[in-house]
Amino acid sequence: MRVFFLAVLVAALFVPAATAETVVFELSQMNGVWRDLATTPQPFETGGLTVALRSPSHWLEVHDNRALFVPNGDGTHRTTLSATFEGGGDLIADVYSQGQLASSFDDRVVVPRQTVAVTGQVRWARAEDGFVLILLELPATTAIRIDSQLVASIVDSCAAFSLFLALDCDRLGQSLGRVDVDLPPAGSEFLIEDAWLTDHERSVLMGLVSGSV
Repeated sequence: MRVFFLAVLVAALFVPAATAETVVFELSQMNGVWRDLATTPQPFETGGLTVALRSPSHWLEVHDNRALFVPNGDGTHRTTLSATFEGGGDLIADVYSQGQLASSFDDRVVVPRQTVAVTGQVRWARAEDGFVLILLELPATTAIRIDSQLVASIVDSCAAFSLFLALDCDRLGQSLGRVDVDLPPAGSEFLIEDAWLTDHERSVLMGLVSGSV
């Protein structure tokens, strides 16, 4: 379930208004605090300098979530998955020059409150102990805004390397305010267990599986 939630938590795409044929779904069990989600942000690169970020310990509090499903008429649905969340944790930045580790920095990171969303295509199926969400199409990555004092330290390090390499340190500093997070690939399947669902939520998913909604 954590990978499924990560797919929802990732950014800033427009969430369309619901229409008469749109099914609006909220998963109450998704709201709350989630710790140490398994993900590694995409590295940042400029010239011969690479900055790799990792967060060995972090938390995210989901305040609310919403999924919109619009039927395609063939059993699949166009979807927008969105969530409002905030969080924080530990952040480590490894700076590589020409492929060699040059320096490392660590600091606290803040994930400011934000509403993010991803759009794609999915199919629902019934399982013995719940419902299976099958991803047919989803962006490869999406972005989350972060705040950390590490940015200034990394830009200073970049400036030092710029004496020898062609580096755009200002662009690097701006980029470090948003981290790109990998999303699950097409064909990924995620089980939402019956035990997680209220009677209303189960009824909505039954309708999506049967095509009656």
